Amino acid sequence: MKFQSTIDWSKYTFSPEGGRAAYFYWNYGIVHDHSHKKALLNNAMGRGVIVISKNHLSRWAYVLESPDFSGYLKYYTKKKGLKELKKEIVRVRKDLVQFLIQAKWKKSTDKELAKKSAWFYDRLEDLVVPAPIMRQIDRGIMHVLQGWFASNPRRDENIRLLGVSKWLSVPVEERLALLRLAEKVKRNPKLSPNEELKKIHEKFTWNTCGYYNEKPKSLKEYHMELNEVMKRNPSKEITKIMAQRANDLVERKKLVDGLGGEDLIITKIAGEAGYLKDYRKFSINEVIYRAEPFFIEIAQRLKTTVPMIKDSHPQEVFNGLIGKKMNWKKVTMRNHQYVLYSFPCKFGMIVGKGAKELEKYICVKKNNEREWKGRVASQGYARGTARVVLSQRDFSNVKKGDILVVVNTGPDFVSLMKKAAAIVAEEGGLTAHVSVVSREFGIPCIVGVEHITQRLKDGDLIEVNANNGTIKLVTRGSS
Repeated sequence: MKFQSTIDWSKYTFSPEGGRAAYFYWNYGIVHDHSHKKALLNNAMGRGVIVISKNHLSRWAYVLESPDFSGYLKYYTKKKGLKELKKEIVRVRKDLVQFLIQAKWKKSTDKELAKKSAWFYDRLEDLVVPAPIMRQIDRGIMHVLQGWFASNPRRDENIRLLGVSKWLSVPVEERLALLRLAEKVKRNPKLSPNEELKKIHEKFTWNTCGYYNEKPKSLKEYHMELNEVMKRNPSKEITKIMAQRANDLVERKKLVDGLGGEDLIITKIAGEAGYLKDYRKFSINEVIYRAEPFFIEIAQRLKTTVPMIKDSHPQEVFNGLIGKKMNWKKVTMRNHQYVLYSFPCKFGMIVGKGAKELEKYICVKKNNEREWKGRVASQGYARGTARVVLSQRDFSNVKKGDILVVVNTGPDFVSLMKKAAAIVAEEGGLTAHVSVVSREFGIPCIVGVEHITQRLKDGDLIEVNANNGTIKLVTRGSS
């Protein structure tokens, strides 16, 4: 089957890899990066990637001829861990943050700014590179661990434990910082929290940024959150988080003791990958946060809005800055619905009717199933109202005690996760944000339930048994 391209899509299978609201420039970076010659393992495996976007709601997937995800795991097993990958993330983050903070581009001519925009977009893709690598490592690890524990009744729990990192995730670090400050203030009511709260704000403010129009957390919001924490028992919550963590590390050690060789390295990578994926996203969020003045500068030069720049192709931005006429109508029309795809050394885009037809071909239709099975990321049980959340537009629908139904979560979802009685997610990786954060906060969570955001409707009454990994539809909602 062909849609405005030379690709015969019928020969491939599509492996969903997440989704959320995103501007065009971000989707372009994710997909275009995959077409580079430097993506050597992708070239060797002949794997493609695709994004389907409609009014900014985007879904990403691998395009596969073979479901083998072992390539990167084998590569980093030989490297004895992910140290090399972390160094690259740190280096690229430093380059981008330095470029954005120094802001030398403010005094540039339009043509100089065009060159700097090309450098920025190219370097941003370098920060994207680790994402598909870690996703494929995750898939490879899951395949290995499911084999190890195939007949073990504690399979999901053992896999969860091997994914526990010795480092805290960024959302939990932030939470603990607030809890510890609240603990200090409760012990000494005369103590002003302002200076310490400013430090927390400066360290974590961009944690809620994302690929679309998500805003950084303001100092006022941190004050409000601190006030809420003060109403409860911060010491008790700190103890609960740290006790759960200590217990997980003890249980993890029991599983790892006695292993050697490649098996031991695989468990090491399993523990590193979740933290590193979280750190990379935190790094990206900082770059997105610090890039706002850069986008404002370009928008002012081209006499348009920041969202219009973010919805433009990097080459369109470059062309506009060197004096070529911009077709803003084309940019607006394209972003109603488009598909971007890439294979090693090949990149393509489909818009309009062709994009709509391909979406119908790839995306699942709702069916009459009333029960689904996934992998337990965090144990527990809940019964409640399903709230399907695909972007921040849906955040206001979520009430305390609802069940969050998502593709995946990000740092901007953490406030919702704390309200949720349970979470059900399409993404099923060991290192997925939803897997890591749900287990650290002790929220019942089932992951790896493909297309569940399309199979459940907002308002459905559902039952989540995160002890055996099942989700049951009790009654359909009225929405």
